[in-house]
Amino acid sequence: MIDAYPDVFVCENCRDISIQTNLGMYVPVDENEEIVKKIDKSSIKARNPEMIMQCDLDGKYKKYKDYLHICDKCGGKLRRIPPREYNNLKCPKCGHPLGVGKEIMLWD
Repeated sequence: MIDAYPDVFVCENCRDISIQTNLGMYVPVDENEEIVKKIDKSSIKARNPEMIMQCDLDGKYKKYKDYLHICDKCGGKLRRIPPREYNNLKCPKCGHPLGVGKEIMLWD
């Protein structure tokens, strides 16, 4: 399974902030790494993995591998920022706190 949820990322080099689709890979909790390695990579299911949301992961899946996000501006490695740390974000240009509030809402 692939986590198709958008997350906030910060570049470890230039501190630029961006929104990226997470793309972390997860496997069911009852499968181990050896089973995953034996999956036929040429199968339709492997080439077109099922996309799920973060709320569907809890208790059913465990992280198998993170997707390496790269900064579009400098090529540095991006680090995912958990929502609980949004209020700690600072402007990459001036360093001033961004003051992200709790008024964030997602909708279709």
